[in-house]
Amino acid sequence: SSFDILFKARAQALAVKYWGRKLRKYEKAEIFETSVDFVHLKGREVQLSLSDVELLEIAFKASADAGAPNVSYIRGVYSNWRQKRIFTPDDYWENEVKRDHVVI
Repeated sequence: SSFDILFKARAQALAVKYWGRKLRKYEKAEIFETSVDFVHLKGREVQLSLSDVELLEIAFKASADAGAPNVSYIRGVYSNWRQKRIFTPDDYWENEVKRDHVVI
């Protein structure tokens, strides 16, 4: 779909923004497939949305912040989100707030 093309273009822009380089062709395909798999696990029809683009940006930023600008790290971020039942940007931010307020 045209949104899929826009999603891939956004992934490319995020790589330049956070990693300082363009994605290689195979990286672009892997990121797209990882995102589609994640959407499918949410029980939705495989149609990427704006919230999926927002989650992708969070994943790119996390990889850059960790000093791991690579697709494997992004796959790991998505895997962690699945385990924590984080499927939307709201879920992510709610989890961040809870995590920041944990008293040990």
